[in-house]
Amino acid sequence: MDDRVYKVWLANYAGLSVKGQLVLSELFGGPEGVYRASDRDIRSVMEGCSYLPEAGKISGLFSRDLSGAEKLLDKAEKCSAKVLHITDNGYPEHLANIPDPPPILWYKGDLSIIEKPGIAIVGTRRCSPYGRWVAEELGKRIARCGGNVISGMAEGVDSAGHKGCIAAGGKTAAVFGTGIDICFPRSNQKLYDDLQKNHLTLSEIDPGYAGQPWNFPKRNRIISGLSRAIIVVEGALKSGSMITAGYAGEHGREVFAVPGNINQPGSLGTNKLIMDGATPITDLDSVPELLGLERPGAAGRRPELTPQEDALLKTIRENNGQPAELIAFKSVLPSRDCLALISSLELKGLVKSEGNRLFTL
Repeated sequence: MDDRVYKVWLANYAGLSVKGQLVLSELFGGPEGVYRASDRDIRSVMEGCSYLPEAGKISGLFSRDLSGAEKLLDKAEKCSAKVLHITDNGYPEHLANIPDPPPILWYKGDLSIIEKPGIAIVGTRRCSPYGRWVAEELGKRIARCGGNVISGMAEGVDSAGHKGCIAAGGKTAAVFGTGIDICFPRSNQKLYDDLQKNHLTLSEIDPGYAGQPWNFPKRNRIISGLSRAIIVVEGALKSGSMITAGYAGEHGREVFAVPGNINQPGSLGTNKLIMDGATPITDLDSVPELLGLERPGAAGRRPELTPQEDALLKTIRENNGQPAELIAFKSVLPSRDCLALISSLELKGLVKSEGNRLFTL
């Protein structure tokens, strides 16, 4: 039987965290091994592991019913979607390293777009004409500098960021709060078709599922996890974009914000982020430098580094091929800062990661 069935089967158990799934998979040789393990062996493991709940609290774990997983894979096949499991080679390491990564992602399009961390552009659905313009211009600037844009295909700022990136010939990925086969909002049908054909759409929500309001804030952790920096263009104090910025802080990502008029509701969130320490974007020409991107035509020139990046690069060079945790320890930098700096050095083409080990290029 297709091993994807076992991966989807294990991933869809309520109450079993992704860490718990990974523990069981490692102990039993993968999701299929968990499926074939005896009830006694699984219960024994659960009793001795803090990442796993009590066996009796996971409904149906021992039922060995694969029909639900088979139906989901059938739905995915009918809409030409594929599934990516956290143990698969193509699963991005920067997403796997957040506290609660999605165990599976359904996707359509070019998976290489998320091989390296991108730049997220997020903001309110009810954006001002100025906010829409800024988001589109940011998408263009990022694309021209070789960066990929990550967002959520919502109306307003998200869509403008995607469209700007596409207009400049770049690549962009959209994370859905619905099933991968559902275009939401319907007004974005043309963008939806373009993303699935030429770019990338992905979702942790099962195919065919319209989603619930709480699915959209939850998906924002994936947008943050796939990015190394988040730009908030416009947003209210309580909004999805502010939730994304919160996740970014937890994940050690850089947060940027576009300042706005103090009498506009959409500026309250971004101005508050700047007050709290986010870097303001006040000049579009400075975007490549702020984001650590290479300006068009700058190929062959060593990218400029911040003092922290330069110090970390030297530490990596002196410990070439060592695990990232050891390098972070030797750098004497906070682990959260170190993760963001490593992503920046990778994007600048100075460092590469193989598994958990870092190498200079």
